[in-house]
Amino acid sequence: MARILMMTSTFPRSKQDTTIAHFVFDLAQSLTQKYGHTIRIIAPHMPNTATFEVWDGVEIVRFRYFIPRWETLAQGGIMSRIRKNPAYLLMVPFFLLGMLVSTLYQVVRFRPEIIHSHWLFPQGFIAAITTIFTRTPYLVTSHGSDISQLTSPGFKKLHHWVLSRAKGYTVVSKSLAEEVSQTLSQTPEIIPMGIHTQYFESTPRSASSQILSVGRLDLDKGFQDVIAVLPLLPQHIHYTIVGEGVAREELWALAEKCNVRDRLSMPGSKSVLELKEYFAHSMLLIHPSRHEGLGLVVLEAMASKVPVLTSDISALRVHTRQGRGVSIDTTDQDLLAKNIIAILEANDSEGVERAYQYSKQYHWDTVAGLFNEKYHNMVV
Repeated sequence: MARILMMTSTFPRSKQDTTIAHFVFDLAQSLTQKYGHTIRIIAPHMPNTATFEVWDGVEIVRFRYFIPRWETLAQGGIMSRIRKNPAYLLMVPFFLLGMLVSTLYQVVRFRPEIIHSHWLFPQGFIAAITTIFTRTPYLVTSHGSDISQLTSPGFKKLHHWVLSRAKGYTVVSKSLAEEVSQTLSQTPEIIPMGIHTQYFESTPRSASSQILSVGRLDLDKGFQDVIAVLPLLPQHIHYTIVGEGVAREELWALAEKCNVRDRLSMPGSKSVLELKEYFAHSMLLIHPSRHEGLGLVVLEAMASKVPVLTSDISALRVHTRQGRGVSIDTTDQDLLAKNIIAILEANDSEGVERAYQYSKQYHWDTVAGLFNEKYHNMVV
């Protein structure tokens, strides 16, 4: 058992909040419950959140960095916020300073044996600075955006410096490991994030005309590709996008332009149990993302025995090839429409079962075991 300080810039406002990914908490919860680690998470404060609370034995500390009602930089993806409104760049120095002060304070007060930084920047950077003053070893985990979006020569030098001081470095997929090998000349260990046991439980399937996408409402997720082909699909097909984000109005505008507004639903973010019901009422999951580190939603669909169609990027292609699915150029409207119709008309029960079996390796218990072994090797 160890005392572990986790650092993240992506963390939900509450256990019920699904507008922001839960995987950092899910990992901490699994490690706490299965192996008895004491874990404290440092995350940015957001409006109407407590600065300290405990969720299922996991301690959460939220650092302050600006006027409370304006602390929204990390609410739904920092890079998405900055692209939408460049004025958010003015908050970045305050964000970094707030995280650094909080981390140094927690290292002194909490006395962790390991710091686990999610993303090379800013968390890995802050952990590296912290080691100038302390000897606490740190592990860095890349999830994709820190590699695919922060590619300038300056960031590459910073990443090299962060990794030169790190005790360990993991990435969430083989494709990301290959990208890191090419861009940073590093050979990281591959440990994915996980999915909940609920997705593996039997859920009665129901007749439906719904196709589904799940994720942050950002044009980088590619949901506009599916909206654009709705006119080419049978009239009874309805498209639902579960999630929140900055591109909601743009997606509605495109649906209006394509005259398919009545065939599109965007119900916001949903809990794990609610999302499981959406899977149960869907004929197909489409994940047309431009960039992904792992693509957990694809694995969730496979575990729910829902056919999947994804964009043809390496992080998603590995799932569809090994677990049975389709990866194509989703920007090609004719090709996308043709494949959607083909999947809906097929009854590939063998492929769905193979995908289900493939997804089992991403069970949180399995993932937690891999990180537990990694932590043990860092402190012995």
